Amino acid sequence: MRHLIALLVASSLLAGCQITIGGPSEAEIAAENLHELRMACLDGGHEWDTSTGACVTPPTPIPEPTAATEEPTAPPPTEPPPTPPSVEDLVARAQLYVVRIDHAKACGSGVMLGKDGLIVTNYHVIEGASPLDLPPKN
Repeated sequence: MRHLIALLVASSLLAGCQITIGGPSEAEIAAENLHELRMACLDGGHEWDTSTGACVTPPTPIPEPTAATEEPTAPPPTEPPPTPPSVEDLVARAQLYVVRIDHAKACGSGVMLGKDGLIVTNYHVIEGASPLDLPPKN
């Protein structure tokens, strides 16, 4: 029996034929793979070139130029924007609230908050000092 199968296979190979035993031939498999590839290409928005059997990306269309439109202009401002204060103006205004604190050991500075006379300073400025002196400004 083995010799008969070997003889059939050898004769079909010499004759250029294929023997299909329980499955699709290589040509059928290749045709099915090519069909699946073509469907995936078309599903992806591409084109299938039948002459080369390849998936081709279509060229991106170049948009046509449109007529130039005029952009609306903003109306002129009715009044000029406010000018920010200069550095000199800011320093002059802030100096009104800065105070000098003197005591027997040293001196320091603080900032007056509000009109009630509350002064904020660092602890090391007043540490161990008694009494404190706030000289008047010029």
